[in-house]
Amino acid sequence: MPEEKAGDQAPEPDVVDRRKSKQAAAQAEESEATTGETPPEEPGEDLSLPPEVLEVLVPSSVDSVLHAAVGHLARLAWEHLGLVQSARTGEIRADYAEAGRAVDAVDAIAKLLLPQVTGHDRRDLESLVADLKINFVKHTRERAEE
Repeated sequence: MPEEKAGDQAPEPDVVDRRKSKQAAAQAEESEATTGETPPEEPGEDLSLPPEVLEVLVPSSVDSVLHAAVGHLARLAWEHLGLVQSARTGEIRADYAEAGRAVDAVDAIAKLLLPQVTGHDRRDLESLVADLKINFVKHTRERAEE
């Protein structure tokens, strides 16, 4: 095999980011190099997130936020009833005062959502509220009897 000389090597190809103009790309590189931070996305750029993920991250309606709140509060209610592990600590510990507040909050939010919810989703929401209330009463009575 013939020996390659330093001058015989092919030049490395230029990599061009075609998503931005050359000027914007140069500014972004300069900004990142001087500050160590990636510049924010330009308005109108496609973030390429599925709509359901984007809805969770940036809700588009009050109902979306309320539905998310019901889910979070219900999880907290189950945790504080001592029926599931804490998502933070992994421990099972009951705090009935906190559980009661969470159950009341789920009930209040459900009352706001129920007029707009139909079918299977309505039954699920009604069942969730009923299950939380029944379990709260059951566990607080058991504690009182001890």
